[in-house]
Amino acid sequence: MIGSLGCRRVSMSPPSTIRQLEGIRCPSDRTIKTWNLGSPDPNFTLDAHLKGVNCVDYFTGGDKPYLITGSNDHTAKVWDYQTKTCVQTLEGHTHNVYAVCFHPELPIIMTGSEDGTVRIWHSTTYRLENTLNYGLERVWVVGYMKGSRRIVIGYDEGTIIVKIGREEPVAMDNSRKIIWAKHNEIQTVNIKSVGADHEVSDGERLPLAVKELGTCDLHPQSLKHNPNERFVVVCGDGEYIIYTALAWRNRSFGSALEIVWSSDGEYAVRESTYKIKIFNKSFQVLP
Repeated sequence: MIGSLGCRRVSMSPPSTIRQLEGIRCPSDRTIKTWNLGSPDPNFTLDAHLKGVNCVDYFTGGDKPYLITGSNDHTAKVWDYQTKTCVQTLEGHTHNVYAVCFHPELPIIMTGSEDGTVRIWHSTTYRLENTLNYGLERVWVVGYMKGSRRIVIGYDEGTIIVKIGREEPVAMDNSRKIIWAKHNEIQTVNIKSVGADHEVSDGERLPLAVKELGTCDLHPQSLKHNPNERFVVVCGDGEYIIYTALAWRNRSFGSALEIVWSSDGEYAVRESTYKIKIFNKSFQVLP
């Protein structure tokens, strides 16, 4: 369906958006062209990069109408394909970018280059989170294993699988109610009655009734109950949100690298290396 000389990559838009076939011409004209299925004429053309475009990927993890491109100008760019504007330019690679990928579940963007590195960026702040270099020459492709934290990287000298991020954060209160984060979804189960009617063997898989408690507005990296267990603080991405433990309602939020509860329900927030704030039980900052 794409008759462009020099087209290196095509990508289908996600099912939640308009059904389109998207193709890239490179390196001759440095553009992105988007087609409707069944039509020989492109919907629009973006003058994307200073040099040839090598790769493209659609964002499939939410409602953002975004795509990302990688180029011989050593950059990757995030685009809003509805407004046809560049949202962010990702700079840092020292050679041609040949692989780009939005992770569908984790809040990350991956870019791979002929400089031998894979760079991992936050998909909301676009901050560089990590740079991977395994000495296997040029990077040609990056991908993910759905439902896991493993990513796949293809090099000149072979292919490797890397596990990124942390395990799912989990917390339990004194009533043996467990909550944990599965991506941005918060799930809960009560194990208080486990073993009441029969003896549980070590390593036995238990049939538990898992419930959806709610969702979180950031990507959780830790969960902590306050001393009276009425609230749960979620930390991640340099921010925190305090929710009610039962109804999962937002009560307070802010910037934080770390947060700790005191025995009387007050809490301290470390916003940076040199800045700490203390809050009372009403979520008001203390002078």
